[in-house]
This record gives sequence, structure tokens and C-alpha cells, in this order.
Amino acid sequence: MGARNLGSHIDHCFDPDLKGLRSKVVRTGGLVERRLSDALKAPENQDSALAETVISRDQEINAMELEIDEDSTLLLARRQPVASDLRLLISIN
Repeated sequence: MGARNLGSHIDHCFDPDLKGLRSKVVRTGGLVERRLSDALKAPENQDSALAETVISRDQEINAMELEIDEDSTLLLARRQPVASDLRLLISIN
């Protein structure tokens, strides 16, 4: 769902919630990309310190994922979205 479609639903108070959730998903995705890149570099460069860093920071990504799941579930329950908003939340969840 593009940013231009965020205002297409009836409850405009829903906009900041959706934007915030979408932002969390994008930030988490960027972090996962960096961690994956590091995970691939570590054995290639025989860098055990980098491998340990990737492993130790995995919990951060897990926590972010749980927060996103919780936020999307709460939005589903509280706002009862329909159409594209519902599809976005289901795909995130």
C-alpha cells in the first residue's frame, strides 16, 4: 500500500498508526538486510567477531518482529480495518 492510499479509509486517526507500523516494518527490513549481509561476509572473510556480532544482535530483530506482530494485532482488533488497510495488516502479521 503506497503512502498516497493511507488517507482512503474512513477513520483518519488510523493514519498515524498505519504509518508508524509501516515505518517499523521498513526499519526492521533494513536491519535484517544489514545483518544478512554481515552474516554472509563473516565466513567469507573468516571474521569470527563479525559472526558473533550477528548472532548477538539477532535478539534485537526478534524483539522488533514481536513488537510489529503485537502492534498489527492491536490495530486489527481496535480499528477493524477493511480493504487495503486489512490486506496490509494481514501481510505484516
